[in-house]
Amino acid sequence: MKAILVDDIMAAMDAGQRGAFKFWTRGDRPDIAESAEGSAGAEDGLNFVCPGCGAMGGVNFSPRGWTWDGNREAPTCTPSILHDVGTCGWHGYLTAGEFRAC
Repeated sequence: MKAILVDDIMAAMDAGQRGAFKFWTRGDRPDIAESAEGSAGAEDGLNFVCPGCGAMGGVNFSPRGWTWDGNREAPTCTPSILHDVGTCGWHGYLTAGEFRAC
């Protein structure tokens, strides 16, 4: 499933746009702004609309999470993503702008 960069992840989720994603920064998350490592304004993770169930998911980038290749339009994140919210259990990869199930 193609990963689609959006401006409003909540609107994408509400519209059922599975595969949508949006980067977030510490400035977007005041609850972690003071304690997170990294620099303000740099991408610290991304939220996505799960390809499996359509619910919100997310990954945090290194140093304590996933790595990201820096490509904003067609991102690759490693390791795999397990979306274990509710009964979903979607497990796969975000590689070159594509969500691919394991």
